[in-house]
Amino acid sequence: MTVRESWQLLHLPPTNDAPASSVPSRVRGWALQLMAMYFHAHARRKLLPDTSIDGVALSRREIECLKWAAEGKSAWETGRIMGISRYTVAFHLDNAKAKLGVKSTIQAVARLAKANQTG
Repeated sequence: MTVRESWQLLHLPPTNDAPASSVPSRVRGWALQLMAMYFHAHARRKLLPDTSIDGVALSRREIECLKWAAEGKSAWETGRIMGISRYTVAFHLDNAKAKLGVKSTIQAVARLAKANQTG
């Protein structure tokens, strides 16, 4: 279902000849939910900063952990700063390394630094 079809189901613009009561409320609710999901996905893409390095999408937490690693912080120190455990920091760093195709945190940080210089 397209956004236009969802919009028509809600009968917000009075373009349909059918009365609003002919569409079940659960269908209108579903259409509204679909439109909200499209809106939030679009707003998120527009408002959030780019979190990709060389075309590889990283989560905000992965980027934040890499930035703290670039400052020389250990997983424990980063965890204290971010309010998460050191194991969670290690998890995010491991995910970032796997996504970037590198073996060490230093290599991942170097890729982040390079992306920040060119981007």
